[in-house]
Amino acid sequence: MDIPDPTLTLGALSDSLDGLEAILDPLFEQTLQQNLDKLDAIQKAKMSVLVAYVIQDLVMSVYFVPSVLFVLLMFYAEVYLKTKGIDPKTHPVTTEMVEFAS
Repeated sequence: MDIPDPTLTLGALSDSLDGLEAILDPLFEQTLQQNLDKLDAIQKAKMSVLVAYVIQDLVMSVYFVPSVLFVLLMFYAEVYLKTKGIDPKTHPVTTEMVEFAS
């Protein structure tokens, strides 16, 4: 099974982030209140909800993403050990990962 080159994916991600930064630059040149003052009532409401959602999403990703990655790491470690004929329940790596998680 061929493993795709991660540099291509990372390059595309970098390009996408650069594009997003260029789009958002005008928004970040002024304070939120200055940006809201230019909008009508409906647009102000939409912007306020969007800002609240983005902040909440960023806060939750700080807590959620590492735990999901850790669970995936434990799963892949278990699968790897099984493919090598090693009982993952008795392997020291598994006990260390369980201790780290608690």
